[in-house]
Amino acid sequence: MAFTPLLAAAFGIKGTVKTSKGEPLPYATIAIKGTSTGTIANAEGRYELTLAPGKYEVIFQYWVVLPFRTKTVTWR
Repeated sequence: MAFTPLLAAAFGIKGTVKTSKGEPLPYATIAIKGTSTGTIANAEGRYELTLAPGKYEVIFQYWVVLPFRTKTVTWR
């Protein structure tokens, strides 16, 4: 699982969740570790989260047939 670089804004982050081959991952789950904040990517793998400035651990998850895939990145 891969993702396009996140764009930082005063209002949050946004990007596209993709496979290692660059194909979008529709309906992947994006969550901020340790919070109830999260979203689901759309059919094209795009997502957007509104956040206050800070350091976050972002968790990307996607169900494929098996296994359940998770990738965690730290956003500063």
